[in-house]
Amino acid sequence: MTKTKLGLALVGLAATPLSALAATPPDFEIKGVLQTGFSYFEGAHNDQAKGSEWEIRRARIGLKHESKKGWEAEFEIDIDDDNNEVSITDGYVRYTKWPHANFTFGKMKEPFGLENTTGSKSINTAERSIVTESFKPGRNYGLLVSRYSDRYTFNLGGFRTSEDEDGLDGYALTTRLTYNPLLTETSLIHLGFSGSQRDMQGNQHRINESLEVDAAGSIIEGRRINADKISQYSLEGAAVFGRASLQAEWMEQKIEEQTTGDPIPDTTYSGYYVLASFFLTQDSRSYKKGSFSSVKPTGEAGAWELVARYSQIELADIDRNLQADTLMVGVNYYATGRVKLMLNLAESDVDSPKEIESGKGRSAIFRAQYEF
Repeated sequence: MTKTKLGLALVGLAATPLSALAATPPDFEIKGVLQTGFSYFEGAHNDQAKGSEWEIRRARIGLKHESKKGWEAEFEIDIDDDNNEVSITDGYVRYTKWPHANFTFGKMKEPFGLENTTGSKSINTAERSIVTESFKPGRNYGLLVSRYSDRYTFNLGGFRTSEDEDGLDGYALTTRLTYNPLLTETSLIHLGFSGSQRDMQGNQHRINESLEVDAAGSIIEGRRINADKISQYSLEGAAVFGRASLQAEWMEQKIEEQTTGDPIPDTTYSGYYVLASFFLTQDSRSYKKGSFSSVKPTGEAGAWELVARYSQIELADIDRNLQADTLMVGVNYYATGRVKLMLNLAESDVDSPKEIESGKGRSAIFRAQYEF
């Protein structure tokens, strides 16, 4: 079955129960998100030329069910309009009745970093920072043990990272810990640490990302490395005081290269970002279980938010270095708890081994989001 046919089948499966809604309320939740918009970019983003694109950034639909005995399951697919492909983003079973921890088994997002674990529909920028996009582990199959309380969260999981020529899987151990020394209805202080030890079995690893503009070309490019092991870490902090918030993260990735000759020094990549926001209306960023969540406006006229972010990444390698920084400012309008409009303007400065991808890069992104 082709990916396109698979997508039609999965969407049809998700839509099947809809005809019965009027007669019998379902015992499951249908959820999804649509993000669409327009991007303009120039300079280093696009080989020193101007570019623009209309796109459906994300189109996801999923099913979630919870039983009274503590079992629950979630299944979500992502429809990629550009490549005419469908992929499974989440597909897991979870048990929540053990008093000390929850257990999740299946395909899920690895718990790493604040910006990464905040869902794409809940972040307050059109795109995540280049730091997060470059170092996030992504979604993988595994087993996750998690515990949540009013003051802290704990996540520890084993995840599949790769498969060698003989079909033997490589695995990662990924953890995230958060603590709230202050947590009230209008204020919070958040501290967190993430770490991941990854067995790559000689599989190729490469950072290859666009610079906070999904529609633009990939210009943050590392060397292709036959990696033996990867160690990466993240330190995170955030504070919310009423309408104002501040968050920051620092990440580092160390890559141990597999070689049959003389040892090669470890390759180290690192980066950080700082993000600030302020609501012009009487609203505040929402927070739940160690991550930010969707904003629900308090007034009938909606909520307005100003945001600014500075990010920097450095790929230091044995034969070349790449460094880039980006300053982004934006405004968000939350028309309802489901509808969000975003406008981001950014300027980047790139120092790349490729001259055509060096220098200034400018971008503008408009994004409309509907969550259901």
